[in-house]
Amino acid sequence: MIMRWSLPAAGAAALTFVLVGCSAGNGGAGQQEAPSAGSPSGSSTDNSSSIASLDAAADTSRAPVDWKALTFSVANCTPRDEWVDRTGGGQGWDEVQPALSEADVTGDGAPETIAVVQCPAWTSSWPQVFTVWDTTAGEPRPVLVSNDLHFRDAALVPGQREVTIAGPYVGESDANCCAGHWAQLKYQWSKDRFEPVENISIVNEVDPASGDGSGQAPAVQLSREALAEGVSYGIVRGTSTSGAGGTGPGGVVVDVIDYLEGEQAQQACAAQDPDAQAAGMCEDVFIRNDNPMLRAAPLASPVDVQAFDEDLVLRPVDPAQLASENVPGGAVSSPYWEIETHGGQVTRLTQLYMP
Repeated sequence: MIMRWSLPAAGAAALTFVLVGCSAGNGGAGQQEAPSAGSPSGSSTDNSSSIASLDAAADTSRAPVDWKALTFSVANCTPRDEWVDRTGGGQGWDEVQPALSEADVTGDGAPETIAVVQCPAWTSSWPQVFTVWDTTAGEPRPVLVSNDLHFRDAALVPGQREVTIAGPYVGESDANCCAGHWAQLKYQWSKDRFEPVENISIVNEVDPASGDGSGQAPAVQLSREALAEGVSYGIVRGTSTSGAGGTGPGGVVVDVIDYLEGEQAQQACAAQDPDAQAAGMCEDVFIRNDNPMLRAAPLASPVDVQAFDEDLVLRPVDPAQLASENVPGGAVSSPYWEIETHGGQVTRLTQLYMP
């Protein structure tokens, strides 16, 4: 993925976080002072009440900052005059305000401001935009802008000299109405800026083996627990990068499953669905996925990845094809893989044939 950065001169200290996206509202551009305290939040259609409460606690010694104008500018929101020309009025633009809160995420003892907004749109919705601002001298200046994933209802979580953005997003293969993907982006403070250090992206679909019958993808639960040494089985949900720039050693995000064969498969099938056993529908392969926990596992270098081609022959494939949009398969639509792990790294992935 691509991150866009707008960085101040070295030596900048206090920073202001702003998360921007676009929706509808009242009240024109308006001026808002950065709050003195608060927790980062996701975006909402009408943030007026939260903004009012934050303004009440603001440091009145500061000059007012027109956060709406600043955040709308970096998010490339439609200007109000153009909106009025298109829609015939300011409704749907005037209500939107960035939701502000503060936390010290650079470790300098001074709080940075976090804000969330979504640009107004007369058709489909715009993504959230996350930014960081330097407010030490004069006009605030953005030092981080992260707006290339179409996040929906994501949240920025502050940490010690780091921030994490996580939540659903609309991927390239998704209809614009629906966020069928999920991502977690982590940034660490380095000298005078935030640098990307991790990018985890997954396809967040319903697994047919989960058996919950809801038709809804479960809430994402990401674990740092390593995959078991030796052979395990799972669904490759997506990929990850790490290291400086977030483009270092790659990895896979795995949903571990129980893969049973023979008599064990028959017994497990009968225990889960006695009617299927009575009807002779239990097969010699049984897959169970009772735990939605996902694990991010690093890939060894080199790593052996084998997938079925259109002739149902296992052939080597480029590990880059494991990216969430390009999981290989040929004529086989099986999402299940045999995974071999040694020393905490995945050394081999072999696609499982499911008739």
